Amino acid sequence: MPDCEAGDCVRLAALEGVESERRQQVDLVEVTRNALIGLSPRAEEKGMELELESPDGLLASLALVSFLSIVDNLLSNAVAYGRAGGRVQVRLAAVDGRIELAVADDGPGIAVEDKPHLFERFYRGKATSAPGSGLGLAIVWQAVRAQGGRIRMTEGLEGRGVAFHVSLPWLSPS
Repeated sequence: MPDCEAGDCVRLAALEGVESERRQQVDLVEVTRNALIGLSPRAEEKGMELELESPDGLLASLALVSFLSIVDNLLSNAVAYGRAGGRVQVRLAAVDGRIELAVADDGPGIAVEDKPHLFERFYRGKATSAPGSGLGLAIVWQAVRAQGGRIRMTEGLEGRGVAFHVSLPWLSPS
């Protein structure tokens, strides 16, 4: 079994079997903005631009730990695997009773042969040179599943790179 890095194995284990993590009222825009701020030093080192398209605030009742796992892992991957001088765009909105989160970049994208394995534990693409354990997208998949959501992958920005689209049930705060 490959070594886990930065607590990835602990995060994945914590999410497994947790179908009903306690929901709490959260401003998803604030959580997402803080995640972007936390990654900005790494992005600056690569000359990357980070963008957030969202309303001023978006209150929802959801499982915060799972949402943080989704946002942190998708953003970390976009910065790690995106191109130097590139862009990472995050979109967050409430649409038709769901929370829609998209993280897109204009990097090299994902090789066709790697796409079927993206959410497998410890899987790392053949051409991957960035450090990591291969658990980030497995953590995302488990966190999305734990919240009753869906995830899909498409082309990234301007026909380059990759985009991950997460759709979660939205419960307005009580």
